[in-house]
Amino acid sequence: MIRTTIIFYLLILHLIAGAFVLHSISPIKQIDRLTAQLKPQRLPPAYRRMHYHFIQQSQQLAKHNIVFIGDSLTHSYNVSNAFPYAVNFGISGDTISGVSDRLSRYSRLAVIDSLVIMIGINDIVHENLELQETSEAIDRLASRLPKTPTIYWRAILPIAQPRDAAKYSTIITKVNAYMQRSCATLGNCRWVKPPDKMLTEKGLLSRKYHNGDGLHLNRYAYTLLSESLMAYINETNSINR
Repeated sequence: MIRTTIIFYLLILHLIAGAFVLHSISPIKQIDRLTAQLKPQRLPPAYRRMHYHFIQQSQQLAKHNIVFIGDSLTHSYNVSNAFPYAVNFGISGDTISGVSDRLSRYSRLAVIDSLVIMIGINDIVHENLELQETSEAIDRLASRLPKTPTIYWRAILPIAQPRDAAKYSTIITKVNAYMQRSCATLGNCRWVKPPDKMLTEKGLLSRKYHNGDGLHLNRYAYTLLSESLMAYINETNSINR
């Protein structure tokens, strides 16, 4: 009897200790576990925190939601002001591979209405990737996109500075062409071209629509992007009726 009682209390103590350990895991360690697939040792803490927040937020997604995912061009986009039930999953500095890796961690993307992707400029401007490397990342991204929501895949916008145009415009054009072909292979994807008003006669980003650095957009640009996307959405809805 005494032996049985001792074993019982030891078991209770073991369970209490286990619960204490689980409860005492720090938020940072929780983020590390949830972002392990993204090689967290290579990611800035701010990126990991935002991704962790989006993982939690994604659990609440519903049929009426439109999710925007991408880099700083998406992160700075006030999507909820332009579209009812829009959710912003943009992270500054993100790349095609980063978005591809993040997609699998966001539960319930399959139930949403639409997914809007705008990604790729960091691969070209900051990572200096060529078409072959970028195309491999695009293939991975396309293979991981959800099959049910309508996907609006935006083209990479050109940059504004003439001195950089020759360096980047050719690769941007080639990457966009590859992205467009990838979108065309998906039954639920629509390719979204940049609004003509945003571009100069030479095909560069007009100075009217960036914040001074030739890359990041101002509020006038986001208004045009919203109007352009709404036209695509309305067209898609009319076709699906």
